[in-house]
Amino acid sequence: MTNREPRATSSPGIGRDVESFLCDLTIEQLREVHAFWSDGKPEGSPVEIEDLRADLRRWWSEPPRIRTRLRTLSKKLQQLLGALLTSERDSVCQTELIQRHELGFFSDYELKAALKALEQRGLAFAWTGLHGEARFGIPLELRQRIRLLQGNDRRRLAMVFTLWGAWREEQRLAGRSLGDLALEEFEALRSPAAIRARIATLSEPLRTLVQSGVEKYGGLVPRSLLTSIIPGLSWHGPIWRVELEEARLGTVHRLDLDESGINLTDDTLVVYAEVVSAVERTAEESSGPWEIREAGVDILHDLSTLLDFIAHERPRMTVAGELYKSSRNRLKAKLRGGSDIGFAQYFSVLYRFVQGIGLVEADDERLLRLSPRCRQWETLPLAEKIEGLVDHLVEDPDFGGETIHQPLMRRLLVSRLRKLPVGNWFDPMVLPFVIRNEFLSRLDRSRAKEEFRIRFQNRPYVALEDPRQMASNLFGWLKNRLHFSGLIDLGRMGGQVRAVRRSALAAELAASGTEREEDRCLLVNPDHEVVVFPEGCTYELLYQLDRFCEPKQSSPVRLYRITRESVAQGALRGLSSRRVLTLLEDHARAPVPKNVAVHLMEWGERVRVLAIRDLLLLKGERAETLDRLCQDELLRDWVVKRPSPTVAVFDPQMTKTRLTARLRELGVLP
Repeated sequence: MTNREPRATSSPGIGRDVESFLCDLTIEQLREVHAFWSDGKPEGSPVEIEDLRADLRRWWSEPPRIRTRLRTLSKKLQQLLGALLTSERDSVCQTELIQRHELGFFSDYELKAALKALEQRGLAFAWTGLHGEARFGIPLELRQRIRLLQGNDRRRLAMVFTLWGAWREEQRLAGRSLGDLALEEFEALRSPAAIRARIATLSEPLRTLVQSGVEKYGGLVPRSLLTSIIPGLSWHGPIWRVELEEARLGTVHRLDLDESGINLTDDTLVVYAEVVSAVERTAEESSGPWEIREAGVDILHDLSTLLDFIAHERPRMTVAGELYKSSRNRLKAKLRGGSDIGFAQYFSVLYRFVQGIGLVEADDERLLRLSPRCRQWETLPLAEKIEGLVDHLVEDPDFGGETIHQPLMRRLLVSRLRKLPVGNWFDPMVLPFVIRNEFLSRLDRSRAKEEFRIRFQNRPYVALEDPRQMASNLFGWLKNRLHFSGLIDLGRMGGQVRAVRRSALAAELAASGTEREEDRCLLVNPDHEVVVFPEGCTYELLYQLDRFCEPKQSSPVRLYRITRESVAQGALRGLSSRRVLTLLEDHARAPVPKNVAVHLMEWGERVRVLAIRDLLLLKGERAETLDRLCQDELLRDWVVKRPSPTVAVFDPQMTKTRLTARLRELGVLP
């Protein structure tokens, strides 16, 4: 760019206006700047110099074009442009730029090259200062528009998506403190009755737009979806924004969430999250009775069944780490859950879980076996097992949706679930919409944007998941994953989920730390049959019965049978015969028959738990050699025992291949 002095209309101390800047550029420089602002399409550029200037003047007054072109800049150019924009003066010298903290990693060469690149795009100019130093600035009007645009874009998302954020900012600007009276005022504003009353005061078609937008899109209506709600309706964003903000129901804001991995860059009507929550739609059985699906503790039974199968059958894995189809088919009839999504997908959930938390392991021949950690898992209480299962499901990357956003939203959903009343049915999309809106309100404070920048810094990324798909994928996870944990019940009709509710199991787990009187809800018959009545029955009791009984009937009255084999299986799972008898006596409506009590004790005493383990045995001729090997820093932690001075037993997880390689490194030939 030229270093000639600007015209008299702008002095060096103040800066250079757009008109002066454009007049100082040669036609070659104008064409270069024009190519950048015309989306890099020089073939359609004007020939005359005045036409080039006219195009640039027009484009620099269009916020969407400015926003779009700035987004194409590299990270380094954006940082340098930010330093020029935030400078207290309209121009800075190169020395001042080098001293800026955010530019500290620039070398002199990189800084000069970056400044040159900004000049070639019309985003900076260079001139010589009074003391002969090179100074750099941005054309004044363009600088003001970029700063205004960025200030609008950086409006905290909590102010856009939540009534609390907008109201709190209003109090801050008014100089009011958040005392008790102010908080009472806010509570009055967010009450469902007050919100419904304010919605009723909206003019048409805005009232219909808000109501339908909450029901169909969860209170987030981009301009591009406007006609899907009211066909033929024109966009009146500025007018609607005033009316919504005055009614404290929402706002209209341009959302640009591409950098956070969300496919939304549009003017958007936003209904505050509190408003969406307040008009939560309770589901009613108006179109017929639902088929209620309660998962209960079925998945824990199925996990134990899978682990028992692996312990007794030692199935072989494929090279890809999956079980062969013949092994899966032998398990199919023994599993209780998964009918809604099919056996293949349900088995995949179980298998990934036992692998993911290390309950099973494979030997060198790809034969599966239980790991030492499995014994610890079997003895865990119900609450800890469910918690571990939910944690695994939350982080499941194979279900679908964006792998950064979805786990964060799932965790919010599980947390929100604890606040729902037990037994109330809700429209199935209410919870996903509320959670998505809460997540978006925290987006500028989350790690999502930085994770996307790190993950895709060397290649382009196209956001595929829009806000509606975010909620839809979250609902799919709730229906096809979280439901299996037993925390959510589903109301189905015609093959579709029509309603959801917080389950009795979720409420029971939440109250697990409080003392309560044990309900007597079962009978033990002399033929070893256990009858469990629904009145007063808890999922904790059903979970324990599943561990030492064989289930015979599931509803409405549950039937179990105590057998010699089931008592032995219970012992393997950490339930002694004395503990089993105490559990039955605590919950039985009548005394446990003497023959059943005697058989329980006899069968329990006959159980002998033996551990079968594969071990690596290393035998040498000299004890000194074994002593030296067992003290090696890479081998000593794997030594199980020394039966004799010339014998060492190693844990099989060391593997023969690794042990042989280490011995050779130590100069010992196996």
